[in-house]
Amino acid sequence: MDIPFYVFAWLATFLYALETIAGKLTGKYAAPNLWLLNFFWLLIVLILTVPLAIYYGVNLPFQWGNIFWSALFYALQAVFFFYSLYKLDVSVFAPLNAFYPIFGAFL
Repeated sequence: MDIPFYVFAWLATFLYALETIAGKLTGKYAAPNLWLLNFFWLLIVLILTVPLAIYYGVNLPFQWGNIFWSALFYALQAVFFFYSLYKLDVSVFAPLNAFYPIFGAFL
């Protein structure tokens, strides 16, 4: 059974909003070391992604140029994302979460 694109978009926006709140609460109350939290968060994402990639037969790329730039900017995004979560209050992100379903429905 295939998931319709709009259901997937709504589910992705809802889970992304939960990820933001969970990251903020974890960073503020459970993990005082921001960089250790960032490392473990990305490690969990890697652990969840690799088995799915192996299951679906993902191979190594032939050209690494775009992969390198993508990985570099993803790492920078993760650092700035967790730093902003660490410094800002979760109530700042709450109004922004109202925009996720709107953009998700347009996708």
